[in-house]
Amino acid sequence: MEDVQIWLQGQVDDLLARHTEIAVIDFASEAKRIWSAGIDAGYSNSEIQEACGGDMELYLLKVHGHSLDARMKAAEAGEGKTG
Repeated sequence: MEDVQIWLQGQVDDLLARHTEIAVIDFASEAKRIWSAGIDAGYSNSEIQEACGGDMELYLLKVHGHSLDARMKAAEAGEGKTG
């Protein structure tokens, strides 16, 4: 079984690929879904809790916020470029 951190990052990457705007993500539902998927994949509650810092919903919000920041910075950097 892969490391729980790697597994969790894959789940987050999948979530972010499916949703590009924060308004369309139900973070509470996604947190429950990912936690349940982790249990189904064979990870313990304590492993998942440690990987997400104890609060999956907050973890997802933080990761998604960092993703949006990076996208906005990339878009702003691209605005000044000419073809």
